[in-house]
Amino acid sequence: MYSVSQIRASGANPILYQHFLNPVITYRDAERGNLGLKVLLTQTGGKIMGPGNDLISQMNWCVEDASRFYHISFDPPTAKHADEFHELKGVVDRPGVVVRTNMGYYNEPVN
Repeated sequence: MYSVSQIRASGANPILYQHFLNPVITYRDAERGNLGLKVLLTQTGGKIMGPGNDLISQMNWCVEDASRFYHISFDPPTAKHADEFHELKGVVDRPGVVVRTNMGYYNEPVN
């Protein structure tokens, strides 16, 4: 997912979403701000574009970026309790390469 935007309206706070970027470990920690578009797209490996006046360039960058991807899978460890949170982090040994992926996942115990 991507978020493209023109120059922000006066009075808007473009970085407020950053207060909600830490993953929600338990449902008790959830707040309304955790469901904001910029939060969700950042936590799922998306990219926030802008603000800027050149929306066409922003959208073209998104289309080009979306054409470069790969799939990785793994067998997760067995969960000890319901809704157990596990952090994910992709790392590559290649200068200038940025890995964008989900920040984590919730696992369930095997019945």
